[in-house]
Amino acid sequence: MMAVGALRVGIIGCGSAGPAAALLLATAGHAVELFERAPALLPVGTGFMLQPTGLQVLEVLGLRDAAAAHGAPLVGIDAATDRGRRLLDLRYDDWLPGARAYGMHRATLLEILAAALEAASVPLHTGSDVTGWEADGDARWLCVDGQRQGPFDLVIIAGGARSAARGWTGLPHRARPYPWGALWTIAPDPERVFTDTLQQVVRGTHTMVGFLPTGTRGDDSTATPLVSFFYSVRADAEAAVRAAGAEALHAQIVSLEPRAAPLLETVPIEAWSFAGYLDVVMPRWHGDGWVALGDAGHAMSPQLGQGVNLALWDAWVLAQCLAEHDALDTALSDYTARRRVHLAFYQRFTRWLTPFFQSSIPSAGFVRDLALPLALGIPPLRRQMIRTMAGVKRGFLRRSLRLSESSISERLRADA
Repeated sequence: MMAVGALRVGIIGCGSAGPAAALLLATAGHAVELFERAPALLPVGTGFMLQPTGLQVLEVLGLRDAAAAHGAPLVGIDAATDRGRRLLDLRYDDWLPGARAYGMHRATLLEILAAALEAASVPLHTGSDVTGWEADGDARWLCVDGQRQGPFDLVIIAGGARSAARGWTGLPHRARPYPWGALWTIAPDPERVFTDTLQQVVRGTHTMVGFLPTGTRGDDSTATPLVSFFYSVRADAEAAVRAAGAEALHAQIVSLEPRAAPLLETVPIEAWSFAGYLDVVMPRWHGDGWVALGDAGHAMSPQLGQGVNLALWDAWVLAQCLAEHDALDTALSDYTARRRVHLAFYQRFTRWLTPFFQSSIPSAGFVRDLALPLALGIPPLRRQMIRTMAGVKRGFLRRSLRLSESSISERLRADA
């Protein structure tokens, strides 16, 4: 195999896929520049689950231990109805002994990636709004704040679900908003009320709360544990929830999980942010001199907690494709081919699953409350549910992704 020669790569967006791709490609000898519209990498964003797939990519980057040091180890997911009926009880151990995920603050992962970019001398241009591109033979120029930057042999679109760059590709695509989203906030949890698992409580399909241990902030010398709170709400009802105030919102949450009460006492309504979801579909994720990674190419509802992990995996697969082909167009075509099955499974399954947890369809909640406990009691179905949670599924009848033992197993890592 011959790798693509050294490329000039321009990356739009510094979220998860962008910096991961920058690090992987810079290590491979490509000249990389990263452009971020925000004036600074601010500590924004909620908690997320760093799954075994994402952990493997961070291990390749040499950043796994840094992430684990600030993440909250998670053994699985629990979900129940407001009447105490168990819906989910999934444990990574039942997939592979010692396997874990981590609850993390998005800002903490970004801090880790940004520090690695600086150490690798990868140029990061903050406050740089990319508003278009121009083709010049086999190269592209980016229009950044009214000036041309480049030329680049490859442009990576990694600007998130609402990336305008999808429109520059000329490909038909869909970016459809979900009617439901979530209010979220992050609060200190010094007494470690919430540990080890993502916990969810549902009331029908119209009310869902989630509690995710989120580890610690990298810049917090006290290492105070954090927890992320999620409260399901229709996008068109956000204003009404805010107008009702923090006391009413917190009363709803505490009615489903009383242990949340002391953690929410001092949280004002202004500390709650709204997260809306998009369902982004593209016929392919590459074209002449460009490729779309992460939510820019395949955003979905966060019901399965895969967004950051799929983005990191995208970056790794792209780096592999560029290393295994001697022509850029062949490498990019191979990228789309390799990602199609894995991404299609999670896009379709998430699209199918979401109405059973966030919708105005009472019958969907009735079906969910009957079906999920039954599925948990059937070992083959339970194993498939755990693999789906871990991020390794590639379809119902296809072999799962294979991960290195060291990246998934704390126990094996400790014994090595």
